Amino acid sequence: MSGGLVVVSARQSVIRYAIYTRQSVDRLMDFSSWQAQFMTCRDFAHATGEPDLRWCGRHFEDEGQSGDTLQRPAMCELRELIRRGGIDRLYAVELDRLSRRMRDAVVLLDELDYAGVELRLVHQADLTTGPQCRFLRHVLAAFAEFEHEMIATRLAETRAYLKRHGRRLAGKVPYGYEANPDTRQLVPNAIEARCVRTIFELAANGELPSRIAQTINDQGWRTKVYHSKRSGKTTGGGP
Repeated sequence: MSGGLVVVSARQSVIRYAIYTRQSVDRLMDFSSWQAQFMTCRDFAHATGEPDLRWCGRHFEDEGQSGDTLQRPAMCELRELIRRGGIDRLYAVELDRLSRRMRDAVVLLDELDYAGVELRLVHQADLTTGPQCRFLRHVLAAFAEFEHEMIATRLAETRAYLKRHGRRLAGKVPYGYEANPDTRQLVPNAIEARCVRTIFELAANGELPSRIAQTINDQGWRTKVYHSKRSGKTTGGGP
């Protein structure tokens, strides 16, 4: 300091930010992948033109995780980073990505306030500071929980309808079976069923799992092939 002039280092003006993304357990109800969320948040952050923004360098994504609890791997890591003072700003697409329970949302928002971390949501209003912003955050948290419960109710009704009409609910078709194209009920696959029967016979005769696996490989049996209509990907078919 010279002549009353305080020199502030460039390091002090850097805004360290993190991006949190979450994709629901039920992907049929959640079409936004964590990659799309991350890109949206990153573009939103840099659209402000702030020259001192610095990404923390760590991906915080909880793929296939429910918003019912804060006990998610990436969320736990993020909260620990916040407690250590590792970031100054947090970006997410919407509040429901952080939590779908009002109680948990309030806990997390209080942690952000206590650590002095600014929250920026891409698709929702600026909820930075002040009593009005805190009120709006609580309202949004309540709506997120309400929406979650409505989705759960619709899914339960859909499952009940399918069950009443003798239709299979969901999930991958196990090896040894095929799904009826009309009812989705499981029907035996003659070729795979013979392989399954052999595997059970070997196990009943006391063969070790490693020996059974070796027999399967020697026979050249392949796993079931799955085609995803959503992603277009094909998996399985390996030894």
